[in-house]
Amino acid sequence: MNNGITLLKELNSSVSLLIQEKDISFDSFKRDIRFFLHLLDKIPDFRDKKLIDYSLSNLLLISLILIMKGEFKSFSYASQYISVYKQDFIKMGLIINDKVPSHDTLRRMFMLLDANSIKEIIINNLNSFLTKILNNYSSSKKELISIDGKEFKGSGRSINSKKKMNNKNVLNVYNSSKEICIYSNPLDDKESEIKEAQEILNKYNLKNIVVTGDALHCQKRTCEIIVNKKGDYVFTVKENQSALLEEMKTRIVNSKSIISKSYNDCDYSILLLPSTYKGLEFAGQKAFIKMISNKRKNQNINKQTERYFLSSIKDPQLIVEAIDNRWKIENDLHKTKDEFFVEDNYKFTDKNAIKVMAALNNIAYSFFRITASFLQEKTPTITKIKFNKDPMEILEKITPLLNSREFNKLLNDNLKGKKSK
Repeated sequence: MNNGITLLKELNSSVSLLIQEKDISFDSFKRDIRFFLHLLDKIPDFRDKKLIDYSLSNLLLISLILIMKGEFKSFSYASQYISVYKQDFIKMGLIINDKVPSHDTLRRMFMLLDANSIKEIIINNLNSFLTKILNNYSSSKKELISIDGKEFKGSGRSINSKKKMNNKNVLNVYNSSKEICIYSNPLDDKESEIKEAQEILNKYNLKNIVVTGDALHCQKRTCEIIVNKKGDYVFTVKENQSALLEEMKTRIVNSKSIISKSYNDCDYSILLLPSTYKGLEFAGQKAFIKMISNKRKNQNINKQTERYFLSSIKDPQLIVEAIDNRWKIENDLHKTKDEFFVEDNYKFTDKNAIKVMAALNNIAYSFFRITASFLQEKTPTITKIKFNKDPMEILEKITPLLNSREFNKLLNDNLKGKKSK
């Protein structure tokens, strides 16, 4: 239980600092939303203090509650929803003097708020905490990181103009090993993903990290960055790298040294490249992979799908696991964001508003993920369903972690059977 004790000390240290800064007692916010309001208070308020009618932390927490309920579909809808359930928010102390924030108030907050401060203050803390918890009960030596864009389908309308606007694309970086989203940023177009991903990857030490991505990210510069940062990669290869694709097909067909593996309804042909191989000079290239997916074998059409991958890994088992986990960003993160937070229904056009919404969605997702971990739910989806009526009950599951005795009890009671290997 030493890992739990170490984690507890770190958590208590940060909580003690917060208590000291706010000059409040632990009992005053135990199992109470005020802890999160104090956390939200750390986010810089851009507004003129003389003109403020609503506390920024109150507005953010109201927005987060709507997001967790899947009810933040537009600024107008959100304002109307708050109006209908005004008494609930008054009881929580989030609406004062009977004033319901208008859609303009919400819109202005999302357009001007610093999304980076939300990430630094809240998301990093939650994800760091969750990562430490899961690390104590994980045997994996490698972490799988997926990079992929997701379109905000309601963001492509025109603003005061008949000129057509394309939908914004949000680049997500997803830790599929921990099932948490660690980065989201809106971009003007799909092609911008390449440079954005390269800049993100270049900032981190990627030791013991396997980066996966679709064919768009199969770039020589991206591979070079990952290898230089001590990481590994598995990238899909398609016609955007036509010469590489033809090289892979030819070598796999003609090679007598193919390693065959079957994994999760997929058949793999893996060609490990000799150390002398230069080819098209993708940094760190060590394997060509052909995958035949049989996942649709029970359907009448498209029974098999053929895909090719380039990897810097030589371990066949790690290769197939990385490829299989690659789809988690689609099936877990993107699908979950659509189902949980109705991202495809958002009617936002402002880039910063999308960035703020993506950040708040990641916070909400982290809440569900942490709660699912401690309640031993199979998925965050089940947690979402359980707490959909009153998402604030989730805070009652998280805030006891601030008390040492209750924290140890949660570890003992809710993580039984999850032995550290």
